[in-house]
Formats: sequence, structure tokens, C-alpha cells
Amino acid sequence: MFRKFFAVILSVIILSAAFGTATTGAQTLRDAREEKTRTFVAKRGTGRDARVVVRYRNDSKLRGYISETGTDSFTVVNPDTNTSTVVSYGEVEKVSKPGGFPTKWVVLGASAAAAVIIGVTVLHPVLCDGGAGC
Repeated sequence: MFRKFFAVILSVIILSAAFGTATTGAQTLRDAREEKTRTFVAKRGTGRDARVVVRYRNDSKLRGYISETGTDSFTVVNPDTNTSTVVSYGEVEKVSKPGGFPTKWVVLGASAAAAVIIGVTVLHPVLCDGGAGC
């Protein structure tokens, strides 16, 4: 009798722990993303110099500058059409600065330059054996 009761109680504890942490983890992740967006928007400021690219959760993008911020949302103005869009922090996947030179292109260019330099200074003399046949 005690074993059955203990097994049922243990099963309930394990199941509640397994399902309870999944919803808590998802909520925490969403809150962390919203807080990161709030922090970025606050640091970026407002005005025509506060240009941003907003990527929504559905992969659509919005470009413009931040005109005003609030506790639940911020407003982005498209300078070309002069239309303003209120963006909720919960809708945002990522907010970033526009343009710039991506780091991956710098790394790719440096790798290509290093390959050419190594090929000319090291491999060419070894393969040509002092100029014979090259």
C-alpha cells in the first residue's frame, strides 16, 4: 500500500517538474528578449540619428528612426514616406543598427589575403624548386 502511494506521489512530482519548467522557461526567454530590446532602444535614444532596423518574429523588417519610446512600445518613423509605426516590444525578434560593415566579410577577406600571401611566399618556392619549370 505504501509503495503504491509513494509511486503515485513521485510520478506526480516528476511530471509537474517536467511540464512546469517548460512553460516557465519559454516565458523567461520571451521576457529576456523584450528586456534586451528595451535596453537597446533606450541606449539608441530618439531622433533622426537613432536609426534602427527592426526584425519582427514573422521575419518582416522595418527600417527607420526611433521617434519616441514607452514602457510597452516604441515608435519608428520611415524617413522616406514619413509614416510612423508603433512597435510593441513583444513583436520584436531583434533590433539592430542599419548598415555597417559585417564582421563576416572582414574575416573572409583577411582569410583570402592570408591564403594568397602564404601561397606566394611559401608554396610557390617549394613547388617551383628554385625556378625550374615555373
